[in-house]
Amino acid sequence: GSSMPLSGVNWADGSKFMQVEIDLGSGFVDIGTQQMLSVPYALHSEDANRAGNGISDISPTGDTLYLANGNFVIVPGISAANYNPAEGPTAHSCGAIDVHNPNLVYGTMTDQDDNSYKTIIIGSQEWMAENLQASHYRNGDLIPVISDTVAWVNTTTGATCWFNNDSATYNCPYGKLYNWFAATDARNLCPTGWHVPSDVEWTVLVTYLGGETVAGGKMKTTSTQFWLSPNIGATNETGFSGLPGSSRFGGIFPDVGVAGQWQSSTEYSASNSGSAYIRSVVFDDAKAYRGIALKRYGYSVRCVRD
Repeated sequence: GSSMPLSGVNWADGSKFMQVEIDLGSGFVDIGTQQMLSVPYALHSEDANRAGNGISDISPTGDTLYLANGNFVIVPGISAANYNPAEGPTAHSCGAIDVHNPNLVYGTMTDQDDNSYKTIIIGSQEWMAENLQASHYRNGDLIPVISDTVAWVNTTTGATCWFNNDSATYNCPYGKLYNWFAATDARNLCPTGWHVPSDVEWTVLVTYLGGETVAGGKMKTTSTQFWLSPNIGATNETGFSGLPGSSRFGGIFPDVGVAGQWQSSTEYSASNSGSAYIRSVVFDDAKAYRGIALKRYGYSVRCVRD
């Protein structure tokens, strides 16, 4: 019969079998047939890396394999989305160590950009235990990144940036800074099932932790790897794992390491519509501060479960 080169076989479809025959001088003798399960399919692997638009169908990101159709494959125990024994139980989802409380059990959530975060139950609430870094609203619309000082100060719509406009240095583990307009945009900054906490919801947390004078210490990460020394009162006994992601006023970024500050969805008052409530913890005492800030200022965001 006719023969076909291996490169001509349609490896992508159907089961394949290999029949082996041997000729000892008096004709071929069938010595068995076996299904081909894996190795020859490497010949088909190049097809998985072709796309009509010239873009690779497969792209490795960290230890997660993303496919062109939007699916992804996680390698258990190795992928960034899984617990990595080499990093230990204190590891942030981005890989930074000495962030979380190893004695607590964290959950996980994924935002609209497929970023993974640890979460923690505190009292009657479930909070993100890491700062948001989403680049899009829940509906898929892009949140404008504004680095220019004048544009940041003058905008009255949602905007985001990184501390010092430096994503490479500060996205892990501090996440992004968002103005109040982004935090309250009707397209939703937080993923489905989550929302930006109101001032009342922040108060529920702080009250549960014993009030403003002691709550901050229970919310802060304990390491001075991120916080300036002495990081007074820090126990992170709640698992909230507050980090000093700082803020943005205009072109000014106060020193990182001093304070962790987060947006609320609540305006300060109808008579002062340019301001809103925020919450802060600082390096030099154990308090959790209820503050008021201009809506154009940029702060970190923690989502709370609906």
